[in-house]
Amino acid sequence: MPYSLHVLRATVRNLLTLAHNIPVVLVVFLLFRVVPTWSWTMPAACALWIFDSFMATLLLGILGARFRDVPPIVASTLQILFFVTPILWAPELMKTGQNWLLLDPFFPLLEILRTPFTGDIVQAAIWPAALAWSAGLTVLTFALFARMRARLAYWV
Repeated sequence: MPYSLHVLRATVRNLLTLAHNIPVVLVVFLLFRVVPTWSWTMPAACALWIFDSFMATLLLGILGARFRDVPPIVASTLQILFFVTPILWAPELMKTGQNWLLLDPFFPLLEILRTPFTGDIVQAAIWPAALAWSAGLTVLTFALFARMRARLAYWV
């Protein structure tokens, strides 16, 4: 079977998990009286999220198959990035250094989907930053996959 099929299976499984969690989000929206606004950027943001999840799964799958220490390192790094990225706090709370948030790979991807839901306007630098991070992830994934494809079956 092609390697991309395994990655696609994991991506679809995660999308189904997301779909099962959408009613919880809807209840929270009702409780806090948040009325999401529809924007043309929402389908593009969702498509970019799905594409990035596919690429990140492929990249981490290759690295995790080769180096057994990668999954715990990724788990620890994601936990740190969860608190550094403005997920639980608003980016406006930062008095100085808001421009540094664009260097966080998760912030632009989070903002392109969060701001239409809250009715805010997406900053001009957010979409180019999200596309740049996606392009970097794609280039890195393709370069690693092209180099390691022949040996990948021996690592699993």
